[in-house]
Amino acid sequence: MSYNNIISKYFDKFSKKEEIANNSHVAVLLEMPQNSKMVAVLNSAVEGVHFLANSNPADVGYKSVVASYSKLMASGAKPAWVQCDISMPEVEESWLESLADGILLAMQKYGGSLVGVNIEKGQRSITMSVNGVVGNSLVTALAKQPHAGDLIYVTGTLGDAGLAVKRILQDIPNDDVTSKHLLDRLIRPLIPLSFAAQVRPYTSASIAVVGGLNNDLNKLIQRYNVGADIFLNKLPLSEQIKAIIEINSAYQFALSGVDDYELLFTVAPADVAQVSALAMESGHNIKCIGEISSSSNVNVYDADGKEFIIKKPESDHFAVLDGAEDEY
Repeated sequence: MSYNNIISKYFDKFSKKEEIANNSHVAVLLEMPQNSKMVAVLNSAVEGVHFLANSNPADVGYKSVVASYSKLMASGAKPAWVQCDISMPEVEESWLESLADGILLAMQKYGGSLVGVNIEKGQRSITMSVNGVVGNSLVTALAKQPHAGDLIYVTGTLGDAGLAVKRILQDIPNDDVTSKHLLDRLIRPLIPLSFAAQVRPYTSASIAVVGGLNNDLNKLIQRYNVGADIFLNKLPLSEQIKAIIEINSAYQFALSGVDDYELLFTVAPADVAQVSALAMESGHNIKCIGEISSSSNVNVYDADGKEFIIKKPESDHFAVLDGAEDEY
C-alpha cells in the first residue's frame, strides 16, 4: 500500500476537513477563531522510554493525545488542531490501525481535529504538535500570579499511576479488581480539561501534575518566586491505593508518582467560593492540600506538624509521557 493510501486509510476518517482552509500535504493553513489566542504544545513518546515494546498501540495513541492535551490545561485552552509524526522500523498496518483507534477515542472524548500525519522510518515513536485556543478574555487571567496565602488545590486523586508503574517494574501483575484501577489510571488516564477551562479565570496559577506533585509544584513556585506548604493528610488518595500499600507509602506516591494528569491550581481566598461552586456543578472532585507561602521551597507537613521527607524516585519512568513545560 502506498504512503498516501496508508495515511488516508487509518487517519483521514476522523480529520475535520471543514476546519482546514488549505492542505497541501506539506503545510496546513488553518482558520483562527476571532477574538482568540493560540496555545502551542509539543509532546513525544518513544518506545522503551515512555512506553513498553509490548504496549497496546491503542493505549499508546490514546495516551499520546491525553499527554499532549494535559499541557493545554494550565492555560484553560480548548484543543483545536493536532499534527502527528509517527516513526516505526517497518510499516505494520495492524499496529497503525490500533494506534489510530486510540487517537480517535481520545479526540472523540476531548475534542480537536487531526489536520496532518507524517510516517517515517526509525525507532518507534509518536510526536504530537497540538494547538489549543483561548479567548482573549482569558489572557488577563493568565497574567495573574500567586501570592502568600493563596490556597493550593488539586483535582482527582494522586499516586495511582505511579504505583502501577512501580508494580510493572517489579513484575507484579495488575490483574485483580483493585490493581486494575491503578493500571487504568496509567494507560487510560482521564483529564479535567473542561473544568480547567472553566476554573482558569478564578485561579492565580495552574499546572498539570504529570511528573509528580512535588516536581510540578516546584516548577510553579520557582516561576513565581514563592513557596508552598503542603499538608500530608489533605492529599487525595484513592481507596485502591490505600488498600494495596500502607498510608505513608501511598503519600510518597502521591507526592512523587508520575502520570497523574490532574490539575494543580492556586486560588486567592476571595475566589474560593466560586471555584468550589464550579467544581460542584461540573462534578469534579477538588481538594485543598495547602497554601502558598513567602518562602522559596515546597514543605510537606504531617498531622503533627513535622516535616515529611519526600523520597527520591527509585527509577526514571518508562511508561510515562514527558510532562516538561506544562505550565503557562
